[in-house]
Amino acid sequence: MAVPVGKESADALSAKLTERVRSLRVGHSLDEKADYGPLITAEAAPRVEDYIQIGVDEGAELLVTPPGTSPPASTPAWSV
Repeated sequence: MAVPVGKESADALSAKLTERVRSLRVGHSLDEKADYGPLITAEAAPRVEDYIQIGVDEGAELLVTPPGTSPPASTPAWSV
């Protein structure tokens, strides 16, 4: 866990985390090159998306994967 103090620290931390998250590779859970795989079931995806929306509604800023975007076609539909 990282807790930045002040806007400058928060901006720097956000930039570093955003860069790292954007570099993560989503793929099949058996792909050794993938950083992470899909959720356990397709039914879990809407629940996770709902939690993301709750965060945004409560003031969180979504820095990666703008709403309405989709994972690559080769990724199972239940990736978020």
